[in-house]
Amino acid sequence: MHASTPTYGLRETLLEPRTLAPPPTRHALFVFVIALAAILHLGTAGWSEIHNGVEGEYASTARALEQTGMWNPPGPPLHFWLTIASFKIFGASAMAAHLPVALALVSAIAFTFLIGERLASYWRGFIAGLIHLGCVGSFIWARIATPEPLFAACLGATLFCAVSGYERRNSRAVWFASAWVCMALGCLAKGVAGLLHPALILLLVAFFCREARIRFRSLLHWRNVLLFLALLLPWLVATQFQVLPLQLRSGAGVPLWRFLAGHFLWWFPALLLVLPGVVFEWRKVFRPHDRDLVDVLPLCWMAVGFLPLLVLAGRQDFDSMNMWSAFALFAATAWDRLSRPLRLAGLALVIAAGAVLITMGALNLAALPPLPSAWLGARSVIVLGGIAILFFALLAAYFSWKDRET
Repeated sequence: MHASTPTYGLRETLLEPRTLAPPPTRHALFVFVIALAAILHLGTAGWSEIHNGVEGEYASTARALEQTGMWNPPGPPLHFWLTIASFKIFGASAMAAHLPVALALVSAIAFTFLIGERLASYWRGFIAGLIHLGCVGSFIWARIATPEPLFAACLGATLFCAVSGYERRNSRAVWFASAWVCMALGCLAKGVAGLLHPALILLLVAFFCREARIRFRSLLHWRNVLLFLALLLPWLVATQFQVLPLQLRSGAGVPLWRFLAGHFLWWFPALLLVLPGVVFEWRKVFRPHDRDLVDVLPLCWMAVGFLPLLVLAGRQDFDSMNMWSAFALFAATAWDRLSRPLRLAGLALVIAAGAVLITMGALNLAALPPLPSAWLGARSVIVLGGIAILFFALLAAYFSWKDRET
């Protein structure tokens, strides 16, 4: 009598590594997200021209500084420095102006993955990274040459270092010092907001999480503060302590109603995926009685990055980009906690949205004179986008129904 040799399927071998030693899944997922982000943003950096308004003002200022040989703009200089360097390497073009912004967004998505991995697991980081990458707003506003994606990357790096120091006692001093370095870069990208945003986020986290109050105390070590000042003081002295952001924006800001309504589009489709759970299983999603870092950090991050924009004048749609990573982390956590019926309900909303897009694109828009002629040229793009959304949402619904989400 001989013993039979067991066979293992895909699920047992790759997704449930209890039987065999797991393959380097984490590295493959991380490389996949970064490669996809690079293809989507770096590969399309030259697709659009420089537009009038905010983008044109930033790009023209960087072009003027590059022509005159000046490297000391009257305000947060990091975005200008990177754009000037891009102009010198690739020449003055729309692609060169968009390249630093694309690199910044790829970095922000990478830190979304890494923070999600630190808070929960690499699968949580993978889903959060895909949500961040797949949101409509990330695709649209990453093509506008402004400092917002750069600030989002610096803020993500700061919080990643803070979370790593929170979890790793032996290397806590190094991680917290790195957090101050990233905060200094954030100040060079966005002015005083580079310090205020992470400070307020970590202060709120410490308020709600007792363990964070204990572990974050060493963040305020005098060596870290001196390191921050040593990195920042040369710029402050050179600009005569002009620490506020450079005001390049012309005209009034976005009305509040349009700002709020716009985020239903900027956060599509992830917002639709988790909306049923937020409404019907909000206690399961938010867990008001649990104050773990995995729950507290994304919500505090979202509050600091979004709520002040509701009362500040001159707000723009892309001003909230610094907290889109937090939204991705929250959405990934919410999706992981939803019951199967509510997951299917969220996917049904996305399927309906895809069907609406296909219908809109298939209409004979030429017979509707109020619509601009540019809409007709975008009809094929709308149809293809709707087909892609419909196909993959149906595929996701099938695997969710079979309890095979991973």
